[in-house]
Amino acid sequence: GTVVGDPSKTSGTRGASPGDYVSLYGTGFGASPSGGVINSPTALSNPVVSVGGQAATVKYAGLVGAGLFQINIVVPDLPVGDYPVAIQFQGATATTSPSIPIR
Repeated sequence: GTVVGDPSKTSGTRGASPGDYVSLYGTGFGASPSGGVINSPTALSNPVVSVGGQAATVKYAGLVGAGLFQINIVVPDLPVGDYPVAIQFQGATATTSPSIPIR
């Protein structure tokens, strides 16, 4: 339950380590029931996630709330640094590229 970030920029955060599980959240990966309650997660099929150009293992990806998707990944083996995250789903690439600090 720790927020991943650069602790020198945002107190209370920490960098990720290779092998850590990280949850990413985003919108726009698919349809969401309008005005409905999400009673159970709805899985996405075959999203592709890379960190610093290296494939990350996707452990779960799905709709977890109205319009909100969660993608759980395992951080690949990378040296210390800040790495962009790229998410592709159904042929489309996310328009923003957050970064994960590896420490």
